[in-house]
Amino acid sequence: MTSCRLKTLIDNETEFTAEVEGVLDERSQSTFDQLKEVTSQTVTLDFNRLQFISSIGTRILAQTFSHLTASKSRKITLKNCPPSLVEQFNLLPNLVKGLSVDSFQLPYECKSCSHSWLTTVSVGSIDVDQIHEYEEVKCPSCGSEALLEYDAEDYFDFLRVIHEQAS
Repeated sequence: MTSCRLKTLIDNETEFTAEVEGVLDERSQSTFDQLKEVTSQTVTLDFNRLQFISSIGTRILAQTFSHLTASKSRKITLKNCPPSLVEQFNLLPNLVKGLSVDSFQLPYECKSCSHSWLTTVSVGSIDVDQIHEYEEVKCPSCGSEALLEYDAEDYFDFLRVIHEQAS
């Protein structure tokens, strides 16, 4: 697995967008310190290429998010959050406070052919009272029943924090 790096896509006075790639761990502090220099009012971080996040990586993210959200007028958006990051949101609900989560990934595995895959869903399209509809889907490989790899109630729990702050 590769060390974490930020791939900047947009960087101007009003908007900063970057992809987070690799492993977010103790070696990532200097990478995320770069974000403390961002002055844009809109910051978007795309986690689609995040391979793993350690407990120290979570602490680094928490410190970075705290710094970025210190400016109340700044909007921070997270996209394509993988299961490893969703797990951290559920363990540490304050991690998402003050942030906007645009989308996250659902991990599925087919019981018949063992095919595993991720599906990205938009937070805005999810009704927290209907999360059980995401528990079973058809496998794209064999058409059999595939299951969400987590308990739906637990996996979607972080959405309650997001919906509470939106209210």
